Amino acid sequence: SAPSGKTKYISAGNLGEALGIVNVLNYASIQAAHDALPSIGGTLLLAAGTHSIAVEQAFTKNLVLQGQGRGITTVELTANALNRDAFQTSQSITVRDMTIKTSTAPVTDLAMCGIRVDAASAGGVHVLVEDCEILDFCFPVFADGRDSGGQDFDIERGIVRNCTLRISSAAGAAASCFLSGCRQAIVEN
Repeated sequence: SAPSGKTKYISAGNLGEALGIVNVLNYASIQAAHDALPSIGGTLLLAAGTHSIAVEQAFTKNLVLQGQGRGITTVELTANALNRDAFQTSQSITVRDMTIKTSTAPVTDLAMCGIRVDAASAGGVHVLVEDCEILDFCFPVFADGRDSGGQDFDIERGIVRNCTLRISSAAGAAASCFLSGCRQAIVEN
């Protein structure tokens, strides 16, 4: 999982007090909270409620995204023709205890991902998606550890555990949970 840095909190209400945290830092968006993390990365704790995003959240640091549970914390990608991924990174990422869904019209070019990890140039990347519900994307989880020459294994471990993945009906048979170029790839429920 991602190295621990500083934890930033995103609150739809006053989650900090409920958790016994006095000095809770609130940010206007998931991206703004990520950007405020130190360079080594850290943890973003998302409060219960719906967190709407209109553009892809591009993460450049190792990250843990921790929700409060499926259907309790929801990240919803709203209509946007240019950015159809909810989260995109080339770094290690752990996503736990949330629903990620889209209200964007389904596309047929298979470019719409709930979580996209493109680690072709990073190496040593770990991906863990656990206890999540990812709905109506062509690829709920897309982790590609191949470089342009087809060399694999830039992703050390890709794990999708105890998740509900519903693929967009527009995607057709080619859509899936895609873990390629991983030294170890595990999908289990």
